[in-house]
Amino acid sequence: MTLMAAPAVAAIISGTASEYRSGRVLARTRVTVESTFGSSRNVTQSVWADSTGQFRFTGLPAGAYLLRGERRGFATARFGEKPSARSGTPIVLNDGGSFSADLRLRKLGVITGEVQDENRVGLAEFQVTAYRAGKPPRFAASGYTDDRGVFRISGLEPGLYYVRSEARELEGRDALLATYFGQVLRVAEARIVNVALDEEVSGIRLEPIPGRLSSLDGVLIGPVAADLTLQTDAGPRTARAVPGGSFHFPELAPGSYDLLAQSIDQAHVWSASLRVVLGAGREQVSLQLAPSPIVQLRCEVRSGTLMEGVSAFLRRSEPLDNNPRRLLCGESATLSPGRWEIAAATPPSLYVSSYGNARSGENAYEFSLSPGERHELTVLLKPSPASLSGRVLEDAGQPAAGVPVSLYPVDAELRARVGGVRSTRSNEDGRFQFAGLAPGRYEALSSFSLEDMREAAWPAGQGKTVDLDESGVTSVILRLKDLP
Repeated sequence: MTLMAAPAVAAIISGTASEYRSGRVLARTRVTVESTFGSSRNVTQSVWADSTGQFRFTGLPAGAYLLRGERRGFATARFGEKPSARSGTPIVLNDGGSFSADLRLRKLGVITGEVQDENRVGLAEFQVTAYRAGKPPRFAASGYTDDRGVFRISGLEPGLYYVRSEARELEGRDALLATYFGQVLRVAEARIVNVALDEEVSGIRLEPIPGRLSSLDGVLIGPVAADLTLQTDAGPRTARAVPGGSFHFPELAPGSYDLLAQSIDQAHVWSASLRVVLGAGREQVSLQLAPSPIVQLRCEVRSGTLMEGVSAFLRRSEPLDNNPRRLLCGESATLSPGRWEIAAATPPSLYVSSYGNARSGENAYEFSLSPGERHELTVLLKPSPASLSGRVLEDAGQPAAGVPVSLYPVDAELRARVGGVRSTRSNEDGRFQFAGLAPGRYEALSSFSLEDMREAAWPAGQGKTVDLDESGVTSVILRLKDLP
């Protein structure tokens, strides 16, 4: 008699999406369920909550799942999230199991206030910008005052912000400088605004400081028309010019700006880049187009063997461009002038030992491009990389399923070479693995507080230090930590 294994019975996740404070149901919330990294089956499904806020996933195999809800004007809600971290905790399902989840979405933050003149009369149609506090501050969102001088900037993630009224010329040849909250011109002296979810920070009064503004005028020299982008603190400003034609950027605060020109005709790729320092008054420049720089990517193993199947991602960092270009080894690409970053993507059997014609930066290797330049980037690879595997346990010793695990290269050069912090999640048994690692010293840490390493410094000394050797396979046990 042959015994047949019982067929697996599918599991179910259902629940309701609602507003965090009021408890009102949120129809048309997009809810997504996905299996944790390392699960035996890779599952990702999305549904829309109905008019009563209800959602339901059926046919799920046993495993650990993460659940999140998204709706315009609200922060992404993750089931099991904590105030200190919003990455969420997993839902572990057995065969035929079911789970009911309550997804509570919180509204994104808001800053409101008023822009007033020297007589405390509201100024209409004034641009006001919120910058995420940091070094340097980063543009977050902006808005304009109404006829009363009142502004409202919404859709803000929780965190610390600077608020600034932008420069503007007024009637009667008067001008107002870009002024931070606290009535100062320098960001180092500005008052910080703390924004939280489900809250509206009000009473932010700005009284712009009078002064002289700058303007940038120029002539485009070259054979083709071009789009021009001037990078400002309030975001990019654009213009278009024909060969021999002029361009004009008015109402600029004194300071340094990056001006980039790129040809409109993609069949003839020309560009120019210029750093402009403006004082009070009018500045005139000539922008000379030249053939755009060309980058060629070369990848080789230490023995000198050329490698195929390896690629690199190139991202312009100055002026900033958040759309990276993917380049395969042996390929070349026409890029724009400026400072760029490179991060190689390798198979698990190789690791990056060094970069040629690039220098180590804070979290990546960097290189600069000038118009007309041909630049060869070399990625030197080595076989026999290191690997790190392990298991995450909770305080009571049970496996911690679906939790974030981060790996931090301690040495700055190693950190730049591997592209900063690496992250993964444990599977339903609490196990995790990092493969294709460069040898060196790392810190491994599991915590929900490390959801976004771009926003926080690594908590040095809180993780487990591991020294990884070439071809070495290292295993560690981590405890799930609740960082302050």
